[in-house]
Amino acid sequence: SNVGMVKIMNKMNASNYWQWLKRLGIDEIPETDLPGAVRGQIKSKQIFINQPIEPAVASFGQGFSITPLKLAQLHALIANGGKLVIPHITKGLKGDYQSFSDSLPESKQVLSPEVTKTVLEWMETVVEKGSGMDATVPGYRIGGKTGTAQKSQDGKNYDSKICSFVASLPINDPRFVVLVVVDEPSKSFAYGSTVAVPVAKKIIETLLVIEKIPPSIDRQEHLASKS
Repeated sequence: SNVGMVKIMNKMNASNYWQWLKRLGIDEIPETDLPGAVRGQIKSKQIFINQPIEPAVASFGQGFSITPLKLAQLHALIANGGKLVIPHITKGLKGDYQSFSDSLPESKQVLSPEVTKTVLEWMETVVEKGSGMDATVPGYRIGGKTGTAQKSQDGKNYDSKICSFVASLPINDPRFVVLVVVDEPSKSFAYGSTVAVPVAKKIIETLLVIEKIPPSIDRQEHLASKS
């Protein structure tokens, strides 16, 4: 709910809000061995604080830009209990996932595990009964978030879209983040749920087979164990 997000963010201090966007590295090039990585963009602190529209629209993902690599990294942050993992290239999908890098920087604890656990459970409801329902795989706990962003070439007219879906799985023991981004889809009524989710589901199903991931604990058993 865009309206709901604006109401929540209105309760936050705009300066603290901006500082957190900076802390997450929205406008920084991620440390990575992947060639061609670029930075996103956020408004200056002065503009962000002094123009109420900026924190309002940022609350539901507008007014700043983010790359797919950074989006995947931030969802991995949530899946890893609040630790910011450096994206890196592996030699393949075998064995111990040997990296091309001999040594990787130590992960930084950015968010608390309690917060990320709550967010993951919210994301699970998106796949259970929300816009990501078509990514459901029986027997597996999957969390996700759809995205449908307007796109402008000149900063004035928004006549195209970018649709996305990001999933984390399994929720009870996260191992993978799957991100699908569809740039300027031609399909009528194109949304993250209609063009990105079906692609992500095929990737997820393949991963489950290749990696021999066992079924998750039953959702009802999980809820019962918490009560």
